Amino acid sequence: MKIIINAARKYIGNNQYKNMFSFIEDRVVSGAAFKILQNKFITAAPSVNKLTNRQYSDHANFKFSPLLNTELHPWWVTGFCDAESCFNIAIFKSTTYKEGWGVKATFRIDLHKKDLDVLKLIQAYFKLENKGSGNDEEVNRIIIIENRVAFVVSSIKVLINIVDHFDRYPLLTQKRKDYLTWRKVVLMLSRKEHLSNEGLKTIVNLKDSLNMGLSEAIKTAFQLTTKEGNPLGTSLVSGLSEEVSFNSQWLGGFTSGDGSFMVQLEPNKSKLKKSPRLVFSLTQHSRDEELMKKLIHYLDCGGVSKNSKNSSAVKFRVTKFIDICEKIIPLFLRENLIVGIKSKDFADWCKVAEIMKSKGHLTQEGIDKIILLKGNMNKARVN
Repeated sequence: MKIIINAARKYIGNNQYKNMFSFIEDRVVSGAAFKILQNKFITAAPSVNKLTNRQYSDHANFKFSPLLNTELHPWWVTGFCDAESCFNIAIFKSTTYKEGWGVKATFRIDLHKKDLDVLKLIQAYFKLENKGSGNDEEVNRIIIIENRVAFVVSSIKVLINIVDHFDRYPLLTQKRKDYLTWRKVVLMLSRKEHLSNEGLKTIVNLKDSLNMGLSEAIKTAFQLTTKEGNPLGTSLVSGLSEEVSFNSQWLGGFTSGDGSFMVQLEPNKSKLKKSPRLVFSLTQHSRDEELMKKLIHYLDCGGVSKNSKNSSAVKFRVTKFIDICEKIIPLFLRENLIVGIKSKDFADWCKVAEIMKSKGHLTQEGIDKIILLKGNMNKARVN
């Protein structure tokens, strides 16, 4: 109960609510005090009723509403793109062009079909309609293939708008290096520089520093060697600033893409034989290890370690229950920052936290509820 009161004090500044929590704190004698909090809080503060219900309501009564009418914050979009987007350049043979080669730039986000609504929100953010152009079915549209959905943009006019977004709200991960190289190519395409031999060769060299680099066929066609071309993985973009300015919207978008809200059941020697543990984690390539370490300072909790299953990845993790209750949950609840199918996992994760706050996990009934919630989270979720 103390955790609930302290978190509420931190994020609600109105004197009326401060008085309300003082009233409740004076009467904390049992788990029944939560009902006093719930009833007074919902009556006094209807504007946050939805968040309160999401955090504390009974599992059977919880109703998830897709945020179809929500306008995404620009920094949320950048955070999500730091997690899920790709900046690609394709170079292909084509008799349509004088040089015999064509160039195509694309911005792409691929997700599971469960997150189709998120792609629709991003599509709406960039004010795009779900339609192709001519014979190109991948221009500015959402593509659905089996259990995957993809938002693909290849229109230069629209890509310039996307460039404008990332110039104003920069990516924070090392993906920004790929973006800045890709940006150069997009601007060259907008100026028709790819139609000249010199411009085409410049784009080929830029492409070599992006993602998977160049195929051997293209290197041979352009007679590139490692000395003449750009060695795979070497960025042609100057070093990025070490200054990183986190904000809650960016973190909400990043977490909606790459975050995990996990419930672990650890064996113990008690009568119940199980003890629940909440874990919040973010996994990134090891090249972003320094960025993950800066999250420790921003959130004032957590730690970074190598991923035991993948040596090229690092994990930021928060496992202390008090940090989860006082820092992680209030942060994401305050502005409803988790969007998409992951918001359901977050909601169930909060319910497990509430069971643990009230010591319900020390009873068989509480453990059974936690097992039920855990069984429909993350990859196991069916609805």
